[in-house]
Amino acid sequence: MSRKRACHSPPPVMRTRSVPQDLPSNYKYIPGLSDRQRVDMVLQQLHEQHRWGLKSFHYHLVTAQPEEKHAWSTEYRARKLFEAIYEQEEVMAELHKVPENAESLRHSKLVGLIRKELAQFDKPEVGLGQFVTDETVDQLHMPEMASRVRSTAPTLWALLVCIMTQQRPSARDTSQEYQGSIFMICTMLASAFAPRTCNKFLVLLGLHLHSMGVKRRTINLLHGLGVTPHYTTIMSRRSELVQLGKVVQ
Repeated sequence: MSRKRACHSPPPVMRTRSVPQDLPSNYKYIPGLSDRQRVDMVLQQLHEQHRWGLKSFHYHLVTAQPEEKHAWSTEYRARKLFEAIYEQEEVMAELHKVPENAESLRHSKLVGLIRKELAQFDKPEVGLGQFVTDETVDQLHMPEMASRVRSTAPTLWALLVCIMTQQRPSARDTSQEYQGSIFMICTMLASAFAPRTCNKFLVLLGLHLHSMGVKRRTINLLHGLGVTPHYTTIMSRRSELVQLGKVVQ
């Protein structure tokens, strides 16, 4: 049985007024080509006729200012490029397979900005710094901690809100509805970012769970999820509090 070739609609034609008049006029749709053949043809023409690679093309696509009145603006072209990449799941899936992308993401401006925000979590005014035995839970001002984290890391908070917003339209305010979840994620990220200087909240949470009778196996399970320190760490901190008379044996 012969396979029926999928029909492809011709690509949009650029306005002739934005194309120099001395260019050849034989730009017509070529039927009967596979997707791979079209890709190879475009890449070949891009190199032979313009001496550009994909990197140069994308750079000039979003930076070259239009020379004609009704030509596409750089903002419009940049938006279309963004949609072509980030709004197609198949494209994103293939890009994530490239090992170099992880390193590029690590050095991106967004990641750098979030890491700078996490570095502020150990400040006294935030309250997520290093655990000290002479500080009580009351001094943490728990009701205000979420708002302080939000003001300290607005980019991280906004990113989490965008990610956690329900996929279906909802009247709920994600930032308020899931404030506790967002706060917990921020504390876990801060602890992973600076485990020695941003461990106060997680240690206190572990001590609280232990005082409520939570078993060692459960605490170690939570430790594996990044929610609390290891059971041995909690017991070590508890021993320090016992010596200070803040915990009854």
